[in-house]
Amino acid sequence: MKLFFRPINFLLLAGNLLLASNSSVGMTSAQASSQADSRSPFETLSQIVQADSIRIKDEWEGYGPFSPISAFWDLHRSQDGFSGTATFRAHTHYSLYFSRPDLEGKVLTDTVDILVPAGNVTSFLSRLSRVRLFKGEYVPSIPRIASYPSISIEIEVGPETITFFTRSQGKEHIPWGVTIQGETYVVVSSDVPAGALEQHLEPHLKREVLKELLNTVK
Repeated sequence: MKLFFRPINFLLLAGNLLLASNSSVGMTSAQASSQADSRSPFETLSQIVQADSIRIKDEWEGYGPFSPISAFWDLHRSQDGFSGTATFRAHTHYSLYFSRPDLEGKVLTDTVDILVPAGNVTSFLSRLSRVRLFKGEYVPSIPRIASYPSISIEIEVGPETITFFTRSQGKEHIPWGVTIQGETYVVVSSDVPAGALEQHLEPHLKREVLKELLNTVK
């Protein structure tokens, strides 16, 4: 998994359709909603493989030539996979202004088209669906100062929204927090979401565009 200012850092939004057959079941929308409310958190989590849209958001703030830095991906299921855009943004840090007063208040931005093959997204979501959850309060690991990542992954499953999030430092940003049906859980695995994200999605996210954007300031 890449981080800003090391190799770099992640809102994943996905939707799952609930279909009811009026002819065979006759289920009303109210009945469908009631049934969805009764699902267990783990049942909801297991259905994220049916996601049809994805948003990934990755932010970093701290001491460096650029801060804050953000990357945002907005992807939707298409014929060839999951397509959409990536938007990168970097603010010049005040530490640059002494040598480069012309950069004060400057914000670098760029947007590019993205396509992630369907198989990659399916593999990613499948690994998330099997993550081991521990009930409890999320407490980020922040052993040092001047480096503050903020990553969130939101997954919509029918009427439910599952949110993976972390503000922890380190390569895998352990621990992660997860909210399902208003309850908070903790994830301590280096494999999910960090490892799955790096293996299946990272090669297609075009982070090199952000690197090139930062290199425009000399």
